Amino acid sequence: MKRVFFKSREAVAHQGGAMEAETISKNGANPKTHTSRRNFFVLGMLNFSILLIILMSMLFVFSTCDDEEETGSIAFWTAMGDDIPKCTVSIEGHGSKTITLDFSAAPECGDIGTATFSNLPYGTYTYTAVATDGRKWTNSIKIDKECGTLRLVDNR
Repeated sequence: MKRVFFKSREAVAHQGGAMEAETISKNGANPKTHTSRRNFFVLGMLNFSILLIILMSMLFVFSTCDDEEETGSIAFWTAMGDDIPKCTVSIEGHGSKTITLDFSAAPECGDIGTATFSNLPYGTYTYTAVATDGRKWTNSIKIDKECGTLRLVDNR
């Protein structure tokens, strides 16, 4: 239950002549003051929440950046006119892939017909390529960019 009090005529005249009511709650506190304290508290909690979200986001970004390992891909290929039959390429510890098409220009990583090895951590790898006619290539290759290509050339 709320009680309504009117200010005295002297106070009203002093404030410009308008009668205004002052509401007092059951416990005697001015609800305007109580509301402003509550608004101040809510605003403070909102600011705290935003600050907490920003800090957690920064922590997440910095923690994931340090743990990510850079990786790249390599596509082995043969050119038209080189007369190299199908080749199977192996990279130590990463399996084997087969070159099934000849290309007129350097392909992209992942193109159909290439022997593409993806998500290789940056570093140096040993590869071996063997053609169906018995020709063989063995060498090392450095993976240090997102996508690289290596053309197998007839070594006879």
